[in-house]
Amino acid sequence: MRLTKGTILCDNKCFFDSNNSLSLSFLTTATRVTYGDIETVRWHPSNKYLATIAINVGDNKTLRVYKFDGSALVRMPGCDELQLTNWGGPLVAWSPDGCYLSVVSDSSPSDLLVYRFDSTAETLTLVDALNRGGNHCGSVDWSCDGRYITMVDQTNRYVYVYSFDGIRLKFVAKVLFASSIFCARWHPSGRYLAVGGAANNVLSVYGFDGVSLTMLFQYSLAGAVVYSLSWSPDGYYLAVAGAGIVSVGGEYEQDIFSFDGSSLTLIPTSYVYCGNTTSPIDVSWSADGTFLAFAYEQYIIDWQNKNLKIYEFDKKTLTLVNLVGNVSIPPDDQFESVSWSKDMKYIATGRKGPVVYEVALAQNSYPQAISNGIVFGNSAAGSASNNASVKVLGGTRVEVRGKVMDDSV
Repeated sequence: MRLTKGTILCDNKCFFDSNNSLSLSFLTTATRVTYGDIETVRWHPSNKYLATIAINVGDNKTLRVYKFDGSALVRMPGCDELQLTNWGGPLVAWSPDGCYLSVVSDSSPSDLLVYRFDSTAETLTLVDALNRGGNHCGSVDWSCDGRYITMVDQTNRYVYVYSFDGIRLKFVAKVLFASSIFCARWHPSGRYLAVGGAANNVLSVYGFDGVSLTMLFQYSLAGAVVYSLSWSPDGYYLAVAGAGIVSVGGEYEQDIFSFDGSSLTLIPTSYVYCGNTTSPIDVSWSADGTFLAFAYEQYIIDWQNKNLKIYEFDKKTLTLVNLVGNVSIPPDDQFESVSWSKDMKYIATGRKGPVVYEVALAQNSYPQAISNGIVFGNSAAGSASNNASVKVLGGTRVEVRGKVMDDSV
């Protein structure tokens, strides 16, 4: 339908159908590499590289970066075999522009390292490193503008924030916790920091002004624990992999909290019970905020034999809907990390080496109430067939009430 003159009047009973909403169909194995026991996998923002941490003989940790062409993972000789000799759990995170890779480690003399990544030369070059004297370091994350890095010192129970200017790391702020902490994640706006731990600080949110961290919200519950956190791309929801938040007796579960800029609210309908032998250990949102991938450690394979499960988050009913394509692996091959590529086409995980699964996405009719707004296309999928253009001609008045989201994919 094309209109050049006239008026369209709509109320809440009118709907506009866009056939560019996506649904997840199934997963297929794209590639697998056998190497060590994988502790961490993280996609590069370009979707072309995968950073991993693997445990080798003697509990030595090895950082490797693989190049991915859509069908195979290929070692990059100038980016692998960086040894991290320790007993802890080093993790990695790419800067938003993909130019740097941060690593946390228990190794002496440094426990926070930043490497410059050259995709042309296929090399990692150490830029700066710090040593705070911690014994067990874990969880590292970049702010959305790439100016700040947060890391967790699990032994001394500190969360640190450092600034990074491309040359040097500089201390900005730290917070001491009363009990164990496991992870810290920046809000997409860069103005908030979510921290997951146990007991007195199960779940906390801090405001960040570039100088200091200010407590906004704290959730305390004896026997509860949060292992991993992941913000939705729009920043309105926080996914949690943990135990004892809703379930009785500290049994494992996964939950979604809503966030209003000052506090978190548990969404009861999002609660998923995982039992007492299957621990959700990591979680990753899809780029469009529709799906979540959970990775599990299973001490006894009794929960549907699944080590990777995909859920759709229904924002109307605020529930997690289990989808097809869940992955089963041998009992000694449990997953500890999961990462969803920004183009939504691949999910990386692994145990006896990194594994990449291809995600089959299908177009799905998406009814929208016109009076509440119209959405064209779904650029998060990275395909021209899923995009649409909206032109604003000269003399047009555009009035925005609310948030403006810029998706540059």
